[in-house]
Formats: sequence, C-alpha cells, structure tokens
Amino acid sequence: MNAMITVHGTPDIHHPENDGVVSYFIVFPDKTTVVLDKSVVNAIIDSNDSNWLRAIENDLYIMFYREVASNYVGYYAYCNKDNKDFKEAKGLFFLNKHLRLNMVLPIVKEIGYDIQKDGTTDIICVNNDFIFSNGSLFYRTDSDTNLMVDMENNYNPDGCTNDRLVEILSMEKYSLVWHLSNNHNPIISIDKDLIIGGEQFNIRPVVKSINAFAFYKNMMIEEIVIPDNIEEISDRAFACCGRLQEVEFLGVVNKVHQDAFAYSAIVNIVIPDGSANHFTNIMPQFVNRFIEKSSYVPFSFDSSLQLEDKTKSSHLFSVHFNNKTGFLNDNGDIVIPALFTSVVGSFFDKESKLVAKSENGWNIVDYYGNTTPINLEGRGKPVRLLDSKYLILKRGGNMHALYDIEKDCFIIEYGNYDYIWDYCSRYRAFRVRKGNHWGVVRADGAIILPVEYDKVYLGKDFCVYKDKYGIQKKLYFINHDLYQLNCKPYNDYDNYERNTWDAMTDGMYGDYNGGDDFEFMGE
Repeated sequence: MNAMITVHGTPDIHHPENDGVVSYFIVFPDKTTVVLDKSVVNAIIDSNDSNWLRAIENDLYIMFYREVASNYVGYYAYCNKDNKDFKEAKGLFFLNKHLRLNMVLPIVKEIGYDIQKDGTTDIICVNNDFIFSNGSLFYRTDSDTNLMVDMENNYNPDGCTNDRLVEILSMEKYSLVWHLSNNHNPIISIDKDLIIGGEQFNIRPVVKSINAFAFYKNMMIEEIVIPDNIEEISDRAFACCGRLQEVEFLGVVNKVHQDAFAYSAIVNIVIPDGSANHFTNIMPQFVNRFIEKSSYVPFSFDSSLQLEDKTKSSHLFSVHFNNKTGFLNDNGDIVIPALFTSVVGSFFDKESKLVAKSENGWNIVDYYGNTTPINLEGRGKPVRLLDSKYLILKRGGNMHALYDIEKDCFIIEYGNYDYIWDYCSRYRAFRVRKGNHWGVVRADGAIILPVEYDKVYLGKDFCVYKDKYGIQKKLYFINHDLYQLNCKPYNDYDNYERNTWDAMTDGMYGDYNGGDDFEFMGE
C-alpha cells in the first residue's frame, strides 16, 4: 500500500471482535487513524486471509492527503478496484479533499473522514446529504422529510407508505456541487433509483442552485441547458470552460454571479421570450449574446474546437471576460488574460501569432502572450489573418488590401482588388476579385491566374476556372505557379476530379508515364 506508507508510514490493522461493530481501524505510527466501514470490507472479513494489510491493498483503492500547516492530516477514500465507476471515485475523492466533506456513496463505499493528528475523526456531513446522478454530485440544502414522515406515521392510518415516502423525497431541494463526467451537454437533474421495502422507486428531487466552481475548468462541455427550477448560479460555476459556447435558460433565474461564466467561450445565450430585460439586469456583460427562444436558430459549433488529441496540447481557446478576449489551454488554465477588445486569428500551435486590439492599440500577440505593437491606424480594419503573417484589411464597403505583419508593409495596396479571401497555404496564393471577375495572385503580389474569369475555385494544390467559352479548366501548382491540364467540364463545383493527368514537364514530380506530354516549363 505505497500511498499509505509514503504519507504516514506502515499502519497496523485493528478490528473488534464484536459483530455489532461496523468500523475497523488502520492506525499509523503518527497516530493517524483511518476508519473502514464493515460493509465495505465484508469480503475480506469473511476470508481466511490473516494479512489484513495485504488483503486491503489487493481489494481496495485508498488515497491520502496531508496538510502539514494545520492539525488536519488527511482524507482517505476507498472503493473496489474493479468498480466501473473507479474514475468517478477518484474524482469524488479529490472533490472531498477540496471541500472537506465526508460522503458515503454507493459507488464509493466510504469517502473521507476528516482525520486529526490525535487519531480522532470529525465527520462533517453524513451520507443522506448527497446524491450522485447524471455525472454530478448534489448536496441536499432543504428538507422536511423527517417531519413529513413523522406526520404520516402519526396521522395516516397506513403510516408513511412507500409511495408517499417517494413523493416526500422528491420534494427535497438540492444544489449541484461538482460535475465529474465528460459529457459535451451535461444534464442538470437528479434521477435516482431507490430500493424501499424490496421495491424499486425513482425519485427526482428539485435542483435549486449551482454551486461555485461546479463546472470550473471543464474543457469538455460545449452547451448547457439550465432547468427552470434553478434559482441561483454561484461564483465561477462555469468559469474557464473553454469549449462552452451556448447556454440555454428554460426559466428566469433570480441570481447569476457576475463571474459565473468568466473565461468561457459563450456565443449564444438562449432565454425565454419576454425575459430580455430581466437577464440584462442580472447578466449585463452578456447583453449582446441574448437570443429569445422564438428567434433562436440551432447553433453550429465552431469546428476549430473539435481537435484531434495530437493538437490539443498546443491549441489555445478563445474565451471572454468583461467583454474582452483571453485564451485558455486545454486544461482550462488562463494562458493569456482577457485584455483584448478585438482579435483576428487563432492559436493552433506554439508558433502561431494573431493580431489583437487592446487599450493601447493593435498588437501582434504570440502563443505566450508577448505583444509587439503594430501601427494599423488609418490602414483599415483587420478582418482575417493567414499563416500568422498575411493580414487582410478592409476599408469602406468592399475594398481589401493585403498586409505583411512581419515586414510591416503592404503587399497588395487598396484599389488593386475589391476582394481578397480564399487562401492556399502551401503555395501562398489568394483568390481575388476585381469587379465581377476572379483570378489568383501570390503572396508577393504576382498574378498567376489573370483576373478575368467569371468563376474561380481555389483548392489545396489546384484551381478550377471557366474560360470565356464556359469550358471548365483545371490548373495545378508547380513551384508556386499554375499549369494547365486537360479537364472535362463540370457543373458541380463541389466535386472535382482529375480526369486526365498529363505531365507538366518530363521528369518532374507527378510526371505521367503514358500518353501525351505537355511542356510548360520551356523547351
């Protein structure tokens, strides 16, 4: 039992012979005492194994926590190692450590006596105060159960029946303490099956509030529905949730702490019809994100947040606080504080940069939050940053220019093109429009497809255009220039095929082994 030996030294096991005793004791050299419930270790008790330490080590998962600065020594927690809820048990232990609570739950037979240095224990809370349901831990805040059961027993000829007991239990009020599952859309409700008198019943007590830090740094949650029975959302309940983009309130909440959704990525807050004034009063910092239910259009989540594991560790998530933008890492830690009123670009790796506006003007911001001022005064509005280098600027109704933020100069001045947008990163090429005609230019300003075609599509390593006769033609990039291939006309611009691969030049990459050769690189 390495954790126990490391923290407290090697313990001794003591258990009374009295069958009525429900607790067994592990006593450590520093007099710290851990109490094990008899129901948990029945299998060990009934076995013939005389080595209690080894038996407990083999069958139970036990953790300790120590705080040297006070008289408090540690919590213990244990559950069956093969329990399918083992991961949740670990999470509950660390929650127990944080809140200093004793929770006796079905999936974790016993979590946490508050262990003192003198070997005594202080049980702060009892089992019936907690319910674990739908991936969350709930704490009972208000209950008249005992009083109502007594009244039923005293005044009802049949006493408190099972059905009536279920009704009474369902009237209890709870607060969501901590969410432990990895759901993208958690359910805030209690749905618990109980065995009463040999029968199975379902209870659904009322959840009235969401505690502080209940979803703190939860980087899996993308959307949340707040039930109409919720009256209060406490401080930082959903803070640092970097993927949380949509919140829907089914009812009118009385109180939402000003930091309840700090550093989240909220785009939409769906509220009941006619409740805009109320929510504006209690959540003024989100006034521009409210959408009444009747006007709501289902939200398409930002695909940039759906990342493969290999890129997660280096991606930073854009979040909001007090109407300014900052960035979190995948653990929910604040990497760059919310300092910026406008941001153009994203952090997809540690080499990424973006352009952001603070109180001091526009800056180039790197992955670590370092800023370099950039003078964009009078040069237009930044609308898109490509390859952390090429900034598309907009002026007036529809005039675009291309700016190199590293060299601090224009590549394409205003007036050359009305529109610059689609970008081929590998070959640093842009699709541009002048009037009603389209073409392709390189990042150095060189024209590689004349701006004279009605339709141009820019792909990963090719572009497709229609000539003046309506014939679709396809060109492929070679050495950052475009070269012609034979291409069959298509009407569907979403599905392109390479019908004929004629080599652009002998011996080059992609040279076709058979058929006619087309020489475009000289004689």
